[in-house]
Amino acid sequence: MKHKLLTQNGSYRTTPKQTKMKDIETPEDIKFLVDSFYDDVQLNPLLGNVFNNVMKTNWDKHLPKMYGFWENIVFQ
Repeated sequence: MKHKLLTQNGSYRTTPKQTKMKDIETPEDIKFLVDSFYDDVQLNPLLGNVFNNVMKTNWDKHLPKMYGFWENIVFQ
């Protein structure tokens, strides 16, 4: 099954919708999950605007914090 995501330029991209995911076992799994989530956030018209234009999120600083946060939660 596929679903469409609206991009920032108003076009759509189609991505496969996963119905079953593997267990999170490594820091690389967490990085993949966090990156996938925030990729979708940035493409969302409402959330992307908030993160990119209102909060002016510095993704190079924010993403490593999220990796560390989730690694502490999952692997503790």
